[in-house]
Amino acid sequence: MVKESIRVGLLGLGTVGSAVYRLLDEEAENIGGDARGQVEVARIAVRDLSRTRPVSPPPKMMTSRPEDILEDPSIDVVVEVMGGLEPAETLIKGALRRGKNVVTANKDLMAAHGHELLEIARASDLSLRYEAAVAAGVPIISCLSEGLASERIEEIMGIVNGTTNYILCRMTDADESLTGALARAQEHGYAEEDPTSDLSGNDAACKVAIMGSLAFGVPVRRRDVKVQGITGITTEDIRCARKMGHVIKLVGRAWPEEAGIKALVAPHLVPWTHPLAQVKGVDNLVQIHGAAAGPISLAGAGAGGRATSSAIAADLGAIAPDLVSGHNTPRPNRTPSRLAGGGRKEEAAFYLRVVADERPGVLSQMVSIMADHGVGLREVVRLPTGTRGGAWILLVAPIVEDRLWDAVWILEGLTAVRGRITVIRFLPGGSLHQTQTHSSHEPIATTRLGAVETCRLSGHMWSI
Repeated sequence: MVKESIRVGLLGLGTVGSAVYRLLDEEAENIGGDARGQVEVARIAVRDLSRTRPVSPPPKMMTSRPEDILEDPSIDVVVEVMGGLEPAETLIKGALRRGKNVVTANKDLMAAHGHELLEIARASDLSLRYEAAVAAGVPIISCLSEGLASERIEEIMGIVNGTTNYILCRMTDADESLTGALARAQEHGYAEEDPTSDLSGNDAACKVAIMGSLAFGVPVRRRDVKVQGITGITTEDIRCARKMGHVIKLVGRAWPEEAGIKALVAPHLVPWTHPLAQVKGVDNLVQIHGAAAGPISLAGAGAGGRATSSAIAADLGAIAPDLVSGHNTPRPNRTPSRLAGGGRKEEAAFYLRVVADERPGVLSQMVSIMADHGVGLREVVRLPTGTRGGAWILLVAPIVEDRLWDAVWILEGLTAVRGRITVIRFLPGGSLHQTQTHSSHEPIATTRLGAVETCRLSGHMWSI
């Protein structure tokens, strides 16, 4: 039987839920596309009916019982915008088991349990779509699962957290501290009152897990993603990056290695000429490197209710044709079965900032430790003395990451070293990958440049 409308049950009416309601109310007749079926919100479930919200649906549409949506046989699609793991997971499973298609914006849930939920949807020949879970209005999910379904992906990387990108841009362009830039982000509504998930890298890690699963055809979960946030980044690091012709960005990456899929989120030093360096404010940019297609970039608004609601509407539009025609054969977002690209053990160059006491021989001790672990130093720079002691910048030539961390942990155990060492990766392929190295115990010549003492390695001089 041909349906005249597609009835939607909305779980949640916060910032995103309100934007979805408003968009569906304004564009109800257009979302279905050629299907010509009007999409309408039939019921909305919220935790607190008395709360004031940006939109005011008819009272009869509202309920505090999500079960009212799940048990309503007239509702075709459940849109989940509550966030969090529970009760979202239980409600989505309940909707699928009652024969309802699901659209979700829940990155935390899809990163942790997406594989299981997709299996439930497939077993019932239902759609579970989640474009809005990654990069909001940037259609990365449909690109990977549909447009590039037959492509062998060699790597995927990008800026997928608008809050941290805004903060790092303010630190770079306005010379603000991280604390000041965060306050500005909160003033503009770009950061939550509790920004922990953004600053720690967890938000981006969830998105990398989702993209990695699609890119390489194997489950990549949040716990599989190595994460380093931006809380240790200082204005000193930003200025050093600028002197080297780089900018610091929180970059998420995933690629195949011999032992499996490597996935990480961490601050990276990105050359100014790289497309990632040009991403400003809360925008996102994702690059997909295909074996045949080559590099493909998708950029756009990565946050905000309007952009997220657009992605949800796109998912509803993809489901609509089969629901309207009555064929009852919805096309789910399937994880492509593809072979991962050739495995590699990646080497990366690194920037280290070490704060240490003003003691004779401290530098020699650090250099000896690095040499003992086979860590090649390209350059060493001494920053002006501060109240906490001296600071050294060590630029490490490309190396397998695990070997570097062995040396860093020993350095942090030295009595002269204060606090944690700041470690920032250079984006692979940058200029530091084609330089000479110094990993012996040879004496290092030093030169005084004003207030900055610069150590010369292999005949190269650098100062900030």
